[in-house]
Amino acid sequence: MQAQLAGPTKLRRKLLDRLTPAIVHGKLAAMAAMFTWRPSLRHHLRDERTRFSFDATLQFVTGDGRSGVHAVFEDGAMHVHAGPAKHADTTVRFTTPEHMRRFFEGADSMGMLLENVLRLEGNLSYLFKFAHLSAVIQHGGKRVASRPATADLPADLRALAAPPVGEPCVALPAGEVSALADPFLANRSLDDFPRIKRQLWAFRTTRPAMCTERPRLLTAFVRDQRARGVADEPVLRQAKVVRHVLAGRRALIHDDDLLAGTTTSQRVGIVIFPELGGVGMWPELLTVPGRALNPYDISEEDVEILNREVYPFWMSENVRDWTKDHVASREALELDERFVLYFLWKTQAASHTVVDVPRALGRGLLDLQAEAARREGEAREPKGRAFYQSLQVALSGVLTYAEHLAEEADRQLVTERDPARREVLTDMARICRKVPARPPETLHEAIQAIWILFLSQHQENMGAGLVVGRLDVWLQPYFEKDLAGVTDPSERARRVDRAIELCCALMIKLTDHLPMVPDLGNRLFGGSSENQVITLGGLTPDGRTAVCDMTWIFLKATELLRLRDPNVNARFAPGVNSPQYLQRLCEVNLLTRATPSLHNDDAVVASLQRQGFIVEHARDWTATGCVEPTSCGRHFGHTNCMLVN
Repeated sequence: MQAQLAGPTKLRRKLLDRLTPAIVHGKLAAMAAMFTWRPSLRHHLRDERTRFSFDATLQFVTGDGRSGVHAVFEDGAMHVHAGPAKHADTTVRFTTPEHMRRFFEGADSMGMLLENVLRLEGNLSYLFKFAHLSAVIQHGGKRVASRPATADLPADLRALAAPPVGEPCVALPAGEVSALADPFLANRSLDDFPRIKRQLWAFRTTRPAMCTERPRLLTAFVRDQRARGVADEPVLRQAKVVRHVLAGRRALIHDDDLLAGTTTSQRVGIVIFPELGGVGMWPELLTVPGRALNPYDISEEDVEILNREVYPFWMSENVRDWTKDHVASREALELDERFVLYFLWKTQAASHTVVDVPRALGRGLLDLQAEAARREGEAREPKGRAFYQSLQVALSGVLTYAEHLAEEADRQLVTERDPARREVLTDMARICRKVPARPPETLHEAIQAIWILFLSQHQENMGAGLVVGRLDVWLQPYFEKDLAGVTDPSERARRVDRAIELCCALMIKLTDHLPMVPDLGNRLFGGSSENQVITLGGLTPDGRTAVCDMTWIFLKATELLRLRDPNVNARFAPGVNSPQYLQRLCEVNLLTRATPSLHNDDAVVASLQRQGFIVEHARDWTATGCVEPTSCGRHFGHTNCMLVN
């Protein structure tokens, strides 16, 4: 009986395989007819307002390339032809006709790539544009509805229970605490910090939204530079982009913010880098609010900005597709399209590194800018002069943004009536006019400076593992200065609470953005955040314990907030760090059920020494990305570059 059934099934499959090109031809022809007969859709092919015309040839073929269909987009029209194209800008190659049918029936394209039954060749941006056109036809050019929120939270902030805290420290660890009566800070809970609780509530109840601020500013600037024939050295061109974006973006201060500035114009935003991998979101502009995993909100206005102004400009100018047109090693680039072999994503970012934060804090940007000006005058080669000039240009963008934040704080002061909030805004305005231009003197000033510097990095470079660094060690001198000479116990307790609150505020600020992940990437990185690492404890460069008051304070902030990002990593040096420190690490890990991660300093320091680092630099390491050790301010490891299957 089974043999009798197998015959018709096999014949049916053969017939379907033979008819597949005609089936696909019919679907593409119906798509072309929609663009012909519906005037409201024609701007997707030729946009008179922006003067963009989608001119490309895409072909869909089976393995040997002899059977298939191709679509030609030209002069604002779409034409469909049988058979392969003589020349195609983009090729989608299927192992069998059945796989071609699955693709046009809406199958998971990422799954097909990983199954090695589909290959992409040529300009991928054209395929992204084609996928968007398909979505436009399917959804009538309208966004799908947002998925309902699924967060398991009470309806009112006041009903949000503070999570449990740990036990007090039994014996103070020698050499690892100077100002804290109980380094475990067991008597403090989230309820003791109402402003932090409100910020945490806002983060947990806000749907991430795509932000077009950076790509819009970037595109307008580059387009203008080209129109005026400006041809700078690449490093100087990039610095001018950074300055333009930082100077042009909105200076935002949200209600209850203790630190000024944001990574995006959204409360929780998706940063888009169209010059890198941002064009990959084109197929989902209409559907991303309703996708099952990691949905993002997006406004009609932002859909229009990306679809009509930003993505068309970067179709061939993004790193991947530009490289294909300018690099001779075609075989290497073809391998890069074979996701079944490996996934290489660091072509889109200079990441997994940590900048020299202590230098920036200790000297201030104005002093660094002056040094760059001096070195520019001393440089003999044009590239050297361009490099030092670019440093001055980029730093001027950071300084302009900080001044805009001060001006925004002043603007809010005009209408603010609450005395406590007026005090916060007054401090913000003063501090942003001081840092990061000049060295900070207080803990508040240092944390604000670090936040401005860090969010500025995100305007230049995709946040793939950008690292915050050894915040406990770097901030300890400012904490000590805040408490110097204060003998009143209640005032000392108030300043400790203030330090906890500021650390919590910084960690919540680090959650104000997420990486842009297309739905096909959710299979690889579903739910992944930016992997912004804070590293605590371990050793000082001279081999002493690095655990200090700020270590315990950051551990308390980690316990109170229970965030997945920033990624808190803790170093433990056996025989140097105290048993109390190890006990507290384990306690916080159990209370949060996830963090901090623990690293054995003996093993990591030795591994860095084997790589050629002197012992002092090996001891001054921070984790980057997932777990990779990096010497602070010295090491551009660019680790985790390739994920091999």
